[in-house]
Amino acid sequence: MEKKKVDKKEITVLKKLLKEKEKEIQMFKDISTNVYSSDIAVALQQIADKISTITGCDDCLVYLHDLKNSEFVLKASKSDLTLKTIRSKLPKEIGEKAAAEKVPFEPPMSKFTEASLESAYRSVLCMPFTAGDHVLAVANILSWKKHSYNKSILSILTGVTNQMSIAINNALLFEDLKSKNKELETLSQISKTIVSGKYLEEILNLIVTLTADMMGSKICSVMLLDKNEQELKIIATQSLSEDYKSKPNIKVGQSVSGKAVLEKRPIAVADVTKEAGYTYKDIAKSEGLCSMLAVPMTFRSKAIGCINIYTTEEHKFTSENIRVLQSVANQAAIVIENMSLIKEAIAAKEALETRKTIERAKGLLMKKFNIAEDEAYKTIHKKSMDSRKSMKEVAEAILLTLEQEK
Repeated sequence: MEKKKVDKKEITVLKKLLKEKEKEIQMFKDISTNVYSSDIAVALQQIADKISTITGCDDCLVYLHDLKNSEFVLKASKSDLTLKTIRSKLPKEIGEKAAAEKVPFEPPMSKFTEASLESAYRSVLCMPFTAGDHVLAVANILSWKKHSYNKSILSILTGVTNQMSIAINNALLFEDLKSKNKELETLSQISKTIVSGKYLEEILNLIVTLTADMMGSKICSVMLLDKNEQELKIIATQSLSEDYKSKPNIKVGQSVSGKAVLEKRPIAVADVTKEAGYTYKDIAKSEGLCSMLAVPMTFRSKAIGCINIYTTEEHKFTSENIRVLQSVANQAAIVIENMSLIKEAIAAKEALETRKTIERAKGLLMKKFNIAEDEAYKTIHKKSMDSRKSMKEVAEAILLTLEQEK
């Protein structure tokens, strides 16, 4: 029930907020649709092109992280001519900073040698693409003129790179796991599900079902973080066990899942029934669970939950297993946050409509009874309190009554 008087300035702010949210949602949908190739070279080129379009930069160089040699090698640019004229590597110091900090930064131009492509420009913004604790690639956004990026733009770019990281990670998985069609088909199906327009609950239930089948696990679950209570709650699982589905929430830092969220890193346990820090051993024993892998879901460097898989026999999770599940976790995080953006946009739109309705009702009251704006507002507010109805409902009733009298 509204208690605060709203003026035209607040309506203007709400309009601006709604417009920004709608623009951000559309941008994320556009990226989901247009940056998807399973060919790593094509995916990186799509990313270079898309970042160039979003930022209006003079060039965008995308370096892929070569883990074997611990270096970042140029793989894509706004212009193909760049790659035809030189094979470049990201300066080691900058690559190490990107890998360590995993956040956007503006390196000093002095860090680039005359031989580097960046040396011809006056401004560079370094954007790391991450998957869990790993930096997959780095995009250098280049401008001929001095240019600084405000917090709002950096926030949007960070969200964009998080979403684009999925494309890079999936492309790398495709190269590494060509023989494992089932895993690739599952990841592809999850990606399509995310942009299918289905409801969040339906999407997450499909993700856990597909993931359990792909990983050969008995149980797969998605837990979402309640920021206020600092607890993790199961919001999706393919398990039919009521004992598992109804088990109490887990505090951040508690048990395996809580620790994975707190530390923002994957945690594997050989046998949960013998793990000292595992909370619900009785449920694990009754369900026949043994090994567990918990991977945090992160968005813009913040943990928002985790995805867990359990096996019935002791299993040593490989780096490949962790990488695949991290890709699923990243995609689940994107769909959860995108749905949150949509809810915020809807809330902003509803708030704007409410304020418009109240303003119209105030105007009619002022005209009919020759009263001041403040008195008209107090009349609506008092009626709202007395009738235990929202101010919007009262305003709508006033509009209906007074407009009929015309």
